[in-house]
Amino acid sequence: GLLALWSCIARPDCVLGLSDLGGRRWLHSAQGWWPPRYLGERGGGAFLVGVGSSVIYRLDGLLVAVWMPGEKVAFYAVAIAAAGACTMIGQAAGMLVFSDLRGITEVIHQRSVILRGVAGALGATSAVAIPLAAIAPRAIQLVYGSAFVPAAGATRLLVLASIPLAADYLLLHALL
Repeated sequence: GLLALWSCIARPDCVLGLSDLGGRRWLHSAQGWWPPRYLGERGGGAFLVGVGSSVIYRLDGLLVAVWMPGEKVAFYAVAIAAAGACTMIGQAAGMLVFSDLRGITEVIHQRSVILRGVAGALGATSAVAIPLAAIAPRAIQLVYGSAFVPAAGATRLLVLASIPLAADYLLLHALL
């Protein structure tokens, strides 16, 4: 259900980010710190995408807390903790891209650094998320006890969802 909600919203920030890989030409331009006019014209859309992304990141937690019984919320909290760890790894790997972008003025090189960073973030997140999804019931039993093993399904879903979130996070912050 939550994955369907996420996919129906279509992650507009990801779509805009992928279509705009060359859109940061002003990043290291000689014009100084003041961005060109088109940035102001497109800035409103970028702001809305940022707000929308923040709502989407938090919407599932709000829906779960409002509509599910307390026991299911506890299971969801276990799933969120595991997914948060995977997401953090992807975000950390993606953050390396920002230092690599410093000093690069050519759009084609910026694009290649961002794409390499997306691949690295996806790889790092996948390296943790896929094995964790495979051993979720056992890992949950070890960490939280057997009473929380029913959280394995939600944990698997959210841990695997952290893989595309790694790309989303990097693209959102690198391109807006």
